[in-house]
Amino acid sequence: PAKDYVGSIIEIGTYNPTLYASLLYPASLTNTIAVGASTDCNRRSDYSSYGTGLDFTAPSNGGWNDVPSLDPSGSAGWADGDTMMEFGGTSAATPLAAGIGALMLSANPQLTAAQVRSIMRKSCDKIGGVTYSGGDTGAGGWNTYYGYGKINAYLAVTNAIAATLRVVTF
Repeated sequence: PAKDYVGSIIEIGTYNPTLYASLLYPASLTNTIAVGASTDCNRRSDYSSYGTGLDFTAPSNGGWNDVPSLDPSGSAGWADGDTMMEFGGTSAATPLAAGIGALMLSANPQLTAAQVRSIMRKSCDKIGGVTYSGGDTGAGGWNTYYGYGKINAYLAVTNAIAATLRVVTF
């Protein structure tokens, strides 16, 4: 057994769905964008938290393929080469989502934090073969396991640019 970050005892290699059944601090904070992880098979990664407050998922591991990541060179790195193939989890999904937010702000620096969150929610692909309903107007619905779906970088940046066209200043 190993002790995980919330203090529970879990067996390495086993899945305990109740362990991740709700969003924990800091993802549970009101002004935080809560990002879950989805696989390359467009399913929620089994280790990913879900529930009220989940905004969306971003690609990570848990399916057939891992997420390649640059690795510090030489002995400072975690792997022998300059890439690491085992990188994943919400530790991979969250910085991907943050990068998409940065791209949105580079396309439209006038966006507020609330606008970035709203545009990201409206820029998701519906995945998982589940029903999405309710949630933000224009976002196509929300689901307990996927939030608003899987974030789509192209749509997010395109929608951020379109928001520039709607801003009228006098």
